[in-house]
Amino acid sequence: MAKIGILGGTFHPIHNGHLYIAKQALAAFGFDELWIMPAGLPPHKMLEGAISRVQRLKLCEAAIEGESAMRIIPDEIFKTTTSYTYETLTEFHKKYPKHQFSFIIGEDSLDSFDSWVHPEIICQYADIVVAVRNDANRDYHSLEARAKELSEKFDATFSIIPSENVPISSTMLRKMLSEGEDVSAYIPPKAYAYIKEHRLYQKTMEDDVKLRKEICEDLKKNLKTSRFEHTMGVTYTACALAMRYQYSMNKARLAGLLHDWAKYLSDDEQLAYCKKHGIAVTKAEEQAPYLLHAKIGAYIAKEKYEIDDEDIYHAILVHTTGAPKMNLLDKILFTADYIEPNRKDAPRLEDIRMMAFENLDTAVLMILEDSIQYIKDTKRPMDPTTMETYEYYKEQLNKE
Repeated sequence: MAKIGILGGTFHPIHNGHLYIAKQALAAFGFDELWIMPAGLPPHKMLEGAISRVQRLKLCEAAIEGESAMRIIPDEIFKTTTSYTYETLTEFHKKYPKHQFSFIIGEDSLDSFDSWVHPEIICQYADIVVAVRNDANRDYHSLEARAKELSEKFDATFSIIPSENVPISSTMLRKMLSEGEDVSAYIPPKAYAYIKEHRLYQKTMEDDVKLRKEICEDLKKNLKTSRFEHTMGVTYTACALAMRYQYSMNKARLAGLLHDWAKYLSDDEQLAYCKKHGIAVTKAEEQAPYLLHAKIGAYIAKEKYEIDDEDIYHAILVHTTGAPKMNLLDKILFTADYIEPNRKDAPRLEDIRMMAFENLDTAVLMILEDSIQYIKDTKRPMDPTTMETYEYYKEQLNKE
């Protein structure tokens, strides 16, 4: 018979306090496994913050990577109805009749436990472990008395374990992350890396339909029909890739719409625009002014449309040449620009399209390989950044 501890919660986001409780419970009760179970629609709270269930699940997976005794259990997170503990434990009892379960709750849940939905069923299928924060002023006598009262009421086992008083909560972390603070001390490293890469919990622009309409009207007015269709194709593809890689679709959409905004300008007009607005021009760009549309597009996003988002600026800025260490939105736009549905004449196009939804870094490298070959074949000037980007991703993928 396997002894299983279950730690449930919204984990919005998961943090070191959660993992500390999990490890304490493993050590104190000798569980064979500790199951981390993210909630879908919890009955007692509304989830705040623009983060999907998949992203919460990915955060939990990243947080316990390397913890051999811990598992992520997704049984609740994708439920379309409210998650009730008694239902989950009833299902577990049917699926794993030889397992002995212990359900871990926080001390704040101890007082309200008998008001939960069917607490008697919960106690029928699991012992209850109460994680109590160490505090010199804590009235442990009252907590023990309450645990004894519930044990007698439900003919169940209620056990108390002390846990470190981690001075942080998920609510505080969401606020700190939205304000750009470094919270790496409170979140497991790989989970924090996921938050940073996917730009979770940041303050972002709302999905402004009016702004998108204004941009589209300007694009229709300025761009040739074929270029406008390309722009719409890039925007569509960037949104699809954003969904695939759990990124903000609104940010991807705006980057896609604006990436070629300046393509209606001639080479001389682009050089003149940069000079007029103080946009720096490199020697490579002087030789190939068509590259400047990326810098002008980033400038337009900020100055004309007042989009206050550094990720969008940067993605537009590097969408033609690429850049070493591109962030996720950079790679999404760079790839979408190459594989959008209207493009027909690029080599290995179907292979790259398929690879883009399997491994984005590999798709980026394939695009760079083919782009460099095209530049060499046509004897066009090459921005050195393109070769630097190629060397960087080649080395990264070789390491992997």
